[in-house]
Amino acid sequence: MLIDLAKAKEANATKRNPAQTRMQILTAAMVEFATHGLSGARVDEIAARAETNKRMIYHYFGSKDGLFGAVLEEAYATFQDAQNAAAADTTDPLTSLKKIVEATWAFYRDQPEFIVLMNDENVHRASHLRHCFMLKRRAPKAVALIGDTLARGRELGLFRDIDPEQLSLTIDALCYHYFSNRFTMEVMHDKEFMTDKRLNQRLDEICSTILCVVHIRDGKLSPDEP
Repeated sequence: MLIDLAKAKEANATKRNPAQTRMQILTAAMVEFATHGLSGARVDEIAARAETNKRMIYHYFGSKDGLFGAVLEEAYATFQDAQNAAAADTTDPLTSLKKIVEATWAFYRDQPEFIVLMNDENVHRASHLRHCFMLKRRAPKAVALIGDTLARGRELGLFRDIDPEQLSLTIDALCYHYFSNRFTMEVMHDKEFMTDKRLNQRLDEICSTILCVVHIRDGKLSPDEP
């Protein structure tokens, strides 16, 4: 789960803190929205799960739709932070690119609620995200992160000239599709897709695909590899 509800409750019980209360509500709302969708989610249930009352929810978020938008924004922000942290772990562009892919994959793998929320928001044609101005400011930074990595790779003669936005979309699509469609694919392929072996196989395949897309020495991880 993106946020630990138990820890949020404990911190808030120790000292009433508006920021902690808000986060506690967001965490409870994420569970309710991921379980029942926007239309089926009930504010009463969110309040009970967050150990607060509806008045506080409306105070912080205005409405159920406002709360749904805030949950989406928090989820996307956490997602982007994970990518940023991964890329910052090394200055080597080859490793940075691989870590961005791995961070994207790990986020979708470990946060199934996020996939459900995204699917629901697409049904609503992103009507809630359109009002998330902070998210709109953050999104270009995610593309810039990949752009910086590609630029460093080009300087070393490793990467071809490629649109960072297109590469970002490709990475996201490859990772997202596996988890968002795993139930139907398991039926069609008659295989369990969430075993460690198959997860590792798929991640390796995605990394190899991305390396080929950017033309890194015929897909090799290092220019010194034989």
